[in-house]
Amino acid sequence: MALLYFAHKSYPKHIALVDDQEELTYKELWLHSEKLAIALKEHYQIREGQKVGLLCRNHASLIKAIFAVSRLGADLYYLNVDMSRDQITSLVDHHRLDLIVHDEGWSPINGLNSKNISSLLQTSNTIKLPRTSKSKLVLDLTKDEILQWLRARVARYQIPKEFIFRDQLPYTPLGKRDKKRLQD
Repeated sequence: MALLYFAHKSYPKHIALVDDQEELTYKELWLHSEKLAIALKEHYQIREGQKVGLLCRNHASLIKAIFAVSRLGADLYYLNVDMSRDQITSLVDHHRLDLIVHDEGWSPINGLNSKNISSLLQTSNTIKLPRTSKSKLVLDLTKDEILQWLRARVARYQIPKEFIFRDQLPYTPLGKRDKKRLQD
């Protein structure tokens, strides 16, 4: 994602991607990927640490999905489109994927059809996601508000017993959250 960010800032009008359906500049690819990340977060609750399978042939929607999923910090699983349905089902069950982005031929599989990515981009809110490095996301939430939100969405055993509020999260030089330093 860092390379796309750099390219969109340095070469916004240069062509980044061409397929049978569209031609995108680096700026357009960045904006589409950001909007798709927001839509995946809103509609599919994709977040850091979740698993997203990509079952697509080579096209622009696949590239947008790769950048969007990466932007959210989720793990990407590239699935071979030439595998049988049984093999795909076995892999999905084994890896416990949270979402599959798939091409039209795989419609019975629950997930996001890659043809619907364009419409999802149009329906998404236009809020911005916080940058992954050197940014501060300030939320004025109390412990009780967080607990209330969690109780409505997750099982009781998944709710943390302790909350630690920090002014700033530690990041690695690559812009990822530094989980080792978070534990200190």
